[in-house]
Amino acid sequence: KFNFDLKDEPTNFPPTTFGGGQYDVTVISIGTNMARLESVGQCGRATARVAVDLLNLERMSVNWLPDDPLRDLSVFTNYSILTGGAITWSGGGEMRNGKVLHANNLLEMKGGGELRGTGLVVRSTQQISIQGSARIRGRTEAPSYAGKTGNITGPRITGPVPIVSIPQIDLTPFYQHAEANGQVRSGSVLINSDTTIPGGVLWVNGSIKISNGSINGCIVATGDIEISTSRTMQSPNGFPLLISRDGNIKITSTPTMTGLVYARSRNVDWQGGGVLYGAIVLGGQLDKAGGSDLIVSGLDAPPSIPGVDNSNTNNSDYVIIAAWQN
Repeated sequence: KFNFDLKDEPTNFPPTTFGGGQYDVTVISIGTNMARLESVGQCGRATARVAVDLLNLERMSVNWLPDDPLRDLSVFTNYSILTGGAITWSGGGEMRNGKVLHANNLLEMKGGGELRGTGLVVRSTQQISIQGSARIRGRTEAPSYAGKTGNITGPRITGPVPIVSIPQIDLTPFYQHAEANGQVRSGSVLINSDTTIPGGVLWVNGSIKISNGSINGCIVATGDIEISTSRTMQSPNGFPLLISRDGNIKITSTPTMTGLVYARSRNVDWQGGGVLYGAIVLGGQLDKAGGSDLIVSGLDAPPSIPGVDNSNTNNSDYVIIAAWQN
């Protein structure tokens, strides 16, 4: 972790006794910044093998995002909403913000909803479609437009819109931080009262529902996250507020939330309303339904990660786990 060159010296990895048996690790270098650790464990007549890939990144303020050096932090600070899929805004309700709303697919407004705000920019890589009495009061950019384009009252730019990569945040430090503070849970977790998370991060191997109470802490779930509380939710130390690794995030109430809402690979379903002083970033699609407003302000600074000094810009080794193989 602190000296990646140690991987090249086999004597650093002697056979080691463990749990009544022993294991032996072989390190295979892959290029200059990657290594595979292959471990064979034996206990009596039983043998087990496991491998892990390690990636050594230049330690900069943002490269806790392993799949993208992301030296331009604007992916977090310039977007209020960034989706890997479509945005569907149905029903009524307004969104008021002054940063970019970007869909890497179709953006469809239908019903009586409205997007507005000083400096608002709405972008789609495919098409912007307006139906019903929906309106966009701001600049729009898309390859094509459909429906009631007269309901767009700001500048309308027709032309190619580049796809914006959705950052794949490495969640290993969040798990390690939660584990160190006794905050790793499994199964279906329910929170229905005021909760301050020790250490600031709760990791759930499964799904979580927050039905009531105010929350102070970062919630990370491998599965779905459902929010039905209408109280306040905030995260300490600049940590993201909600992270779903492999599931969906669903909001059915009107909470006041501060921080990043992040569905790394799937969808956000926002049926309620409320206020988000932060940003929504997701790999899938965003569905906004119902008649409640959704106010999104965007992030003033990039989200933080536990155990990493985001101001660190030196070139010391920063090693993360890229993959496990059993």
